Amino acid sequence: MKFGDPTVDFVHFGYAISALIYVFLFQQTGNGTVVSPGDYPFFTTLIWDDQAKCGATLMTSSLLFTACHCLLIDPTSSDFKYPHVLQKPEYITVEAGNDSTRPGRQKGTAKMIKVHPKCEGNASIVVYNYGLIELNEPFTLKPGYIEVVDFLSQKAAITKAIMKSDKLTCFSLEFELVQRGDAFWELGALLKEDVTMMTGDWCVNTFNDDLKSKNLHFNSNLQVCARRKTPFEDCDKLDCGGPLMCRQNGENLFIGLLSGRHHPYCGKGVPQVFARLDIAIHWMREEKDLEECGILLLIFLYLCRPAVQQTGNGTVVSPGDYPFFTTLISDDQAKCGATLMTSSLLFTACHCLLIDPTSPDFKYPHVLQKPEYITVEAGNDSTRPGRQMGTAKMIKVHPKCEGNASIVVYNYGLIELNEPFTLKPGYIEVVDFLSQKAAITKAIKKPDKLTCFSLEFELVQRGDAFWELGALVKEDMTMMTGDWCMNTFNNDLKSKNLHFDSNLQVCAKRKTPFEDCEKLDCGGPLICSQGGENVFIGLLSGRHSLYCGQGVPHVYARLDIAIDWMRDAINPDPSTSTDMPGPGPKPTSDQPRPTNNSEPTTPTKFTESPDEVPTKTSDSPSPPFRNLFFIVVSASLVSVINSYAYLYKIHEM
Repeated sequence: MKFGDPTVDFVHFGYAISALIYVFLFQQTGNGTVVSPGDYPFFTTLIWDDQAKCGATLMTSSLLFTACHCLLIDPTSSDFKYPHVLQKPEYITVEAGNDSTRPGRQKGTAKMIKVHPKCEGNASIVVYNYGLIELNEPFTLKPGYIEVVDFLSQKAAITKAIMKSDKLTCFSLEFELVQRGDAFWELGALLKEDVTMMTGDWCVNTFNDDLKSKNLHFNSNLQVCARRKTPFEDCDKLDCGGPLMCRQNGENLFIGLLSGRHHPYCGKGVPQVFARLDIAIHWMREEKDLEECGILLLIFLYLCRPAVQQTGNGTVVSPGDYPFFTTLISDDQAKCGATLMTSSLLFTACHCLLIDPTSPDFKYPHVLQKPEYITVEAGNDSTRPGRQMGTAKMIKVHPKCEGNASIVVYNYGLIELNEPFTLKPGYIEVVDFLSQKAAITKAIKKPDKLTCFSLEFELVQRGDAFWELGALVKEDMTMMTGDWCMNTFNNDLKSKNLHFDSNLQVCAKRKTPFEDCEKLDCGGPLICSQGGENVFIGLLSGRHSLYCGQGVPHVYARLDIAIDWMRDAINPDPSTSTDMPGPGPKPTSDQPRPTNNSEPTTPTKFTESPDEVPTKTSDSPSPPFRNLFFIVVSASLVSVINSYAYLYKIHEM
């Protein structure tokens, strides 16, 4: 289902003049402060079966976002997952401009609704609690009564606010649900509740320790939590899915949507939990039909984009020069690089497959991301139509993969895709990595005459989208001898208490020192040219919080050490665990090991689970945002700007 044009054929539903009589009222939404709807004219009320169920926020005059559970046929259900049982769109009404003291109220009926395919709730957790509503006819926008919010441009700002929440002023919005006789659907006052957004660590510790007996789960990658000034301890009260908003630089940011207050996130001492909205934006954008407006607009923004590099000062190179290098996207955010060994098998760093790839401490048993939440993007050259997407079927990390405050070792991981990429020279290619073990060892022992470089992708902030790909960056490196690395860490950097093991690691110096810590470690490869061949030496390890700072060289996990494990781990058996205590079975004789541009026999396919999003290959239709650069980019910049100006005018109507 794709949503249609957001701003055509405005329809006015007429004015309704009524007064809300606050007599015999029964509030179900806590003790927030009653505020004027004119202060928040983007916030509407979702009504069906003649009852007000939830709040919903206007993104355009005909498109709204709300909580997933609000669109279920039973929004109070404690258990839901794909395939979701949704209310019929024709039974859903949205009321906007609902200020009873002024004649600005309008009603709209739903044409289509959609919820995130991973939306799920049970007795312990509620995740991906996102939904969309498209109206049959758009509202007539009127300042101070009915307005839209530029929510899709806020992704970067939302993520930043969540990471640094200590100085923010935050509040939640809801409507009272007012009981007048038998009618719950009538609108009560708009409520604003001041809340304090807590850090992810605080939330995790609270649920894991203080509330351990309640057996509630919290995932800081998908959720935020907040404390109310007036604790809300009742369960079985309607969860209206209202937004958590925070002020940053004079702008209201939409941080999350209230989730699970009906249950499970209720009771004494339980903070409010919200589904992170920065995670939702990528999905929401895909569901909008932006063939005519958004694509041209984003081409203009791409051509004129202000890039914010997170990967250092390397040289931007053409992805066509390194078509084996792909990008790993987890929870709708670009996390790492990954290298194609076959059309359906990739290697990457172990830490890239953890549910928290920035964690400084990890070891067996590893807490891995779910494979179905991982996407790999290949052929990502924005100037040419070669991009393909693949979803992970199975992931595996080395059982000895471990990181702590002093060292990171065995930093190796594997990804198997549900469907193979279509190989295309210059766009998507594989490398004969498994045949390089002897060459890697030789290069590490005699690095003095080698030309080496590292590969990473920039993570580029283009407006709202961190997940969009930046340029491919190549950084010239000097691989040092094991003795030099040992002496440097044991003597020059002794005060940092960092460890280095030349049997498991190599180190290298950059021409431009990289001294910042807490920058994303994309697990990019160190590659050296030897005998005209690119040899894969190691995978970047520990740059996020360990091997960083003044004078600290880059450290890589030696890939010659990984090859035997990788050979043993390649196994198409669906029963193989994603994180096993030892190597898996060796390939059988009818499963040849991959060589350059030759493929192993097609692995046995898993039975696709209902919650898995089907893999998009080059032969399958792509959403408009995937096809962003597939249209003709050779048109002149003047033409693009003219188109942008016209469409921007429409967008602002």
